[in-house]
Amino acid sequence: MARKTFYTVLVVTVALTLCAAAETADSYPGPGSGYEGWTGERTVGLNDPRHVQMDYGNGYLHMVADNGAHVYYFRAADESALNWSFVRYMDLDKARPAMDPYIEASGSTVVVSWKELVGSTWALALAVSTDNGATWKTWSDANPACNNYEAHVYVAGGKIHAAYVSDYDAGQGRRNEVYYRRFTTALAPEHLSCPSGQLDGTAASYPCTEAASASFANVYYQHGHGPLHPIYQSYTPDSGANWHRMELIPTGGGTDFSHPEVGVWMDGADRRKMVVAAGNNAGIYEVWSRRYYSGIWTSHFRIADLGQDAAHPHICTKDRSILVIYRQSGGTLNHGVAGRLNTQSGENTAWHHIDGLFYSNASYGDCGSVDCCADASRFYASSAGTGAPPRNLILTKREDTRNPTILINDPGTYHNADFNVKATASDDFNHSADW
Repeated sequence: MARKTFYTVLVVTVALTLCAAAETADSYPGPGSGYEGWTGERTVGLNDPRHVQMDYGNGYLHMVADNGAHVYYFRAADESALNWSFVRYMDLDKARPAMDPYIEASGSTVVVSWKELVGSTWALALAVSTDNGATWKTWSDANPACNNYEAHVYVAGGKIHAAYVSDYDAGQGRRNEVYYRRFTTALAPEHLSCPSGQLDGTAASYPCTEAASASFANVYYQHGHGPLHPIYQSYTPDSGANWHRMELIPTGGGTDFSHPEVGVWMDGADRRKMVVAAGNNAGIYEVWSRRYYSGIWTSHFRIADLGQDAAHPHICTKDRSILVIYRQSGGTLNHGVAGRLNTQSGENTAWHHIDGLFYSNASYGDCGSVDCCADASRFYASSAGTGAPPRNLILTKREDTRNPTILINDPGTYHNADFNVKATASDDFNHSADW
């Protein structure tokens, strides 16, 4: 009986010591509250962030964010501990407002896009690094006659593929259309075209892009004048010379769609992808998806039915697993950033809810306010936190891949006096302690 009591006291002591050693998190419940799959969290000290995006490449986590004035680039060399370092401002000119950054990493190549106010119009800006974010080349497209912005970027086939919005007047007056540019990895422009059809009389916006090669690219975007907008796909098999368009996620007569994002993964030899989009059905927000596999698009599918706040979903993949994160609201759901995880290559019946990924802390209400990425081992998530300090910072979190462990050495047998016991505890967030 005495030995049982001794071990109980030891376990409590170990638990309290581990809690004290870990960095306190402000935006999710403590250990034992049902969120143990995402216990590693770090904040990044950018006050009042409004837009944050992240990606992984070549052993580094890369992240860009803005606060409505400047675009900041952060990097973490230790993905396990999420020790972020501020590396540089991305602004071409810090005297001008810069915001809405997006990022893509592929091996040692990192590409960042953002918009910067030049005179009275927004200019599209791009920067590329081929040495893990150490040095950069930049390019910009400033035009006093139009705005160029909201560029999503993708690296494939040794090329940088960019899809962005411009209200350039192509002869039918100024309206938003989606344009596609391709660059070398030295940012030499190679091609410019309009996947949305600049002479079709219909506006387009909110693009994202992915590419299977240097010449085969896909662009997904919101199509139409409204009040209900479907999501369209345009693809080019010939480096942008021709674009083929189709309605991808229809309105069904009642849902207004926006902010599509795409994730790509390999399932054996089959290149698969999923497009997610925010839906607004009479003031109730939803997250919808459509999956492509074996050369066909499946039926569109609602993966989350939410409440009164725009969802702004983002997607990333790891092997056959898909993570979708979004701003959550409605009913008894936690009002914060949540997620859906699918470990079965996107099968409709295989979604699992992560309620309170960033607990009780809804991100900024903007399309880039949450994001996620993955390396070969785990998923990562980020959020532009809101509220009173210290929650008004960038919040980042990392999925656990193993449970905390406690090893107590065997003290041996036949003790008739006091004796010492040695113990070692460790977790998946680089914390450890010995007793």
